[in-house]
Amino acid sequence: EAHSVLEAERAQRLEESRLRLARAEVIPDVTLRAGLGYDRGMDEAMVGAGVEIPIPLFNRNQGRIRESQRLIASAQQRNADSRNTVQATIAQLLQRINESDTLSGEYRTTLVPMAEKNLEEVLEQFAGGEASLTDALDTLRSYIAARNAYLGYLRMLNTAHAELRAIRSYDDELGADPSAPAHRAK
Repeated sequence: EAHSVLEAERAQRLEESRLRLARAEVIPDVTLRAGLGYDRGMDEAMVGAGVEIPIPLFNRNQGRIRESQRLIASAQQRNADSRNTVQATIAQLLQRINESDTLSGEYRTTLVPMAEKNLEEVLEQFAGGEASLTDALDTLRSYIAARNAYLGYLRMLNTAHAELRAIRSYDDELGADPSAPAHRAK
């Protein structure tokens, strides 16, 4: 997505260059001519000179200029659309980072330790004959589920950070300010 911003900006610069060229082509080329000759019949040397200046009364390259202006507007729109898409992606990534950071923190500090404590207690009870094998296996399953959920949120957090870094590397290439708050993750 960020790559499309680069492409759109390059296309816009190309069309702006074409417009400058079309406007420059409105000014006609002046042609100067000079010639030397010899007339043997009159036994004379001849010198001739001429200037040609086309006057653009009817063709002032207006069609090409209008087409270039239309293409620039189209390139600008694609550029804006690409930037909006990237900004929306950044917002989604930041939201995913915040949510997965919050949830992984909750699992790390509360839910996994609580599941681990429950497992230790049930294993002690099982060893003392106070809990059944089914109770121990159910508690183990709950502990594993809590660990897996924690690891899943960590994976989501790291993936979102990696995607955000990839977008920021394109921002750096585009000349965007990498310290802008909208691009910083927690």
